[in-house]
Amino acid sequence: MLRLHADDWLDARIEEPALCGLAANPAAPDGVLLELLRSWPEAVPAAFRRRTLPAPVVAAMVEHPSVRVRAALAANPLVEPAARLRLAGDPDDEVVRRLLADREFPAPDRLLWIGLDRLLGQFRRGLMTEEDLADEVLEEIGRDRRVIGAARRHPDPAVRRALLGMFRPTYGDPEHEVVQALLKDEDVAVRGAAAEAVRDWTARAARETERADVRGNGYDVRHILSATRLSRALIDELLAEDDKYSLDQIAKNPSVPPEVLDVLVGHPEPEVRAGAARHPHLTAGQLARLAADPADEVRAALAAHPGLTEEQRAGLDLAPADPGCGHYPPDTPGELLLRSFLERPGRSRLPHLPNFPTEGLARFAGDPDPAVRRLAVRDPHAAPELIDHLTADPDEHVRRAAAACPRLPAARLLALLDDPDLAGAAAANPSLPEPHMWALIISKPR
Repeated sequence: MLRLHADDWLDARIEEPALCGLAANPAAPDGVLLELLRSWPEAVPAAFRRRTLPAPVVAAMVEHPSVRVRAALAANPLVEPAARLRLAGDPDDEVVRRLLADREFPAPDRLLWIGLDRLLGQFRRGLMTEEDLADEVLEEIGRDRRVIGAARRHPDPAVRRALLGMFRPTYGDPEHEVVQALLKDEDVAVRGAAAEAVRDWTARAARETERADVRGNGYDVRHILSATRLSRALIDELLAEDDKYSLDQIAKNPSVPPEVLDVLVGHPEPEVRAGAARHPHLTAGQLARLAADPADEVRAALAAHPGLTEEQRAGLDLAPADPGCGHYPPDTPGELLLRSFLERPGRSRLPHLPNFPTEGLARFAGDPDPAVRRLAVRDPHAAPELIDHLTADPDEHVRRAAAACPRLPAARLLALLDDPDLAGAAAANPSLPEPHMWALIISKPR
């Protein structure tokens, strides 16, 4: 589910909350939105990061003189990429930065080359070595995977060659598409560097991993211990050291002998047993033992193992996923989502999931927890009188949710337009008649 992320600059407090609410109103016609852009551009950019933007409004935002308005469009992942691509040549860095912040946006190479060209300039001035350049390019890739393709297409061979920094000496992949592209690069030096790297990786893969090979950063060490062929001497050393972080990694390693795996399946540390639960070649006895493990994290690690029977999988007795740490799958039943929310109402993301129920939520209008009371506003059959009552709730979030509810009685809705606390929410109410939308704009002095 795409989400509009917080942006302190775009979402800064404004002086006219009613106009901001009006700009966010899903029922506001094109003419109202265009007039807001013309008359109050600096007051409403945050609201224009709305979920639906008509084509005429998008066109006006692309050409708008206000940087904040253009940046609001650039930051909105719900607008068609083709429209936002028109901002790729924007002269203001704030706009371009917000385009690039959306990792799903199909950014053109010229935008992704900005960071690479900065690094290349430092390299050409002698401020970094070739190895430094490769490390810096790797950091750029860590921040944005789109840089991989952009670097492959970069006109300078030094940048393309730096892509070999993606692959550590201990576990390069000769078949990776980037490596294959570099082996066919138009530049002879790039092709030569790629061919040399492939020879080194092939030679390294042909022998077992010894203690001297376990080096590099944390990612390197984890990969070496979990995915390369370990010598028996190294395995015995690690068992003797009994470091749970190392044993967690070797427990997943397909090259670990069966008798060693059996020891790890029975290790006293649950982290190690969880690692063993991810081993691809567990015996039936080991699967049964791990399926009955008292630690939730071990059974959770085992849940996706292909060797489990459906009966074993059903009997794992796993707690529901914690949405604060992970994600519910799209088909999670609505009853489970509601129950999870009621157990911990701070999970504010749950009511926005597609399967979260709406029917029957009015029964929570009297709940002592304001986060739960706010659910009542989402019930499509909640009585207008109930919504009216909630506009006077002690909690400001409940009041605002009720003020924006389309089932709010019309007289109360119009009265709230004069309420300093609730005018913004009332102006965002889709039941607000269009004449009153125009009246709001006209009533505000420019």
